[in-house]
Amino acid sequence: TTLPASTTVPSAATDAAAMTNPAPMATGLFDLHAAVEAPENELLEDRFLSRKGSMLIVGNTGIGKSSLVMQMMIQWALEVGCFGINPARPLKSLLVQGENDEQDLAEMRDGVAGSLRLTEEQQALVNRSVVVCHEVERSSDEFVDEVLERLIVQHRPDLVWIDPVFQYLGGDSNQQEDVSSFLRQHLGSLLKRHQCAVVLIHHTNKPSRARNGPNNSNPNLRAYDAAGSAEFGNWPRAMLSLQSTNDRSIYKLVAAKRGSRLGWRMPDGTTPSFTKLLTHSHQPGVIYWQEVAVVIAN
Repeated sequence: TTLPASTTVPSAATDAAAMTNPAPMATGLFDLHAAVEAPENELLEDRFLSRKGSMLIVGNTGIGKSSLVMQMMIQWALEVGCFGINPARPLKSLLVQGENDEQDLAEMRDGVAGSLRLTEEQQALVNRSVVVCHEVERSSDEFVDEVLERLIVQHRPDLVWIDPVFQYLGGDSNQQEDVSSFLRQHLGSLLKRHQCAVVLIHHTNKPSRARNGPNNSNPNLRAYDAAGSAEFGNWPRAMLSLQSTNDRSIYKLVAAKRGSRLGWRMPDGTTPSFTKLLTHSHQPGVIYWQEVAVVIAN
């Protein structure tokens, strides 16, 4: 019997290759699971951030991104919302950072703990739920494989914080190929394997007239505040941009991506808002962020 020209007979080599490198899977559109069927995947409420997801926190140098991160990790470990961003449950965090020394981190921790008046029991809970690693030697796939993956296996965090992402990129931050490889292939695969989410801390571009012009209030445009390739704005599912204002004591936290999921509202209680106004603690020596009661337009 002669087989049709379009028919091929699998060889033993083909079968072996299929077993070691299986074909990608595709799912029917209406076979996809709704979010309500997997509530354990939600980390930040209303699916602002879920497992295998990513978030970018961006701000100019020295503005206080690391201290904001510290406050978020501590409050979310206690299942307490932080500036209207609420955890779905108590969250465990792994912070890998390369800029702040131990004394800096301790000052940030103590500022938050003192301002929140944490009890000894709460401090013990946070100590179990927030772990910190200082890493300055490895980058790129070596960083992901030898640092992040080993720490994730050991501590099983819900959230992995990388501060700053520049420290560990191991390539040209302006080249899409380098940034995409690090974010999409290395980090993306890691999140999928271990069912956690990542929060990247990143610097902004240098200020320009274009970025401070009349469109500065559009939250969607803040998605490209990050320095380097547009991939830093494209890849993360959620994004927060921490910005200075004309008042040197007031800062804006802008939900640049997925902000509608946070449910922030203007003073009328109805109009959606994508901005929170923050200020540093006015108590000398205390590192702590506070929300400003007076609200200005987005």
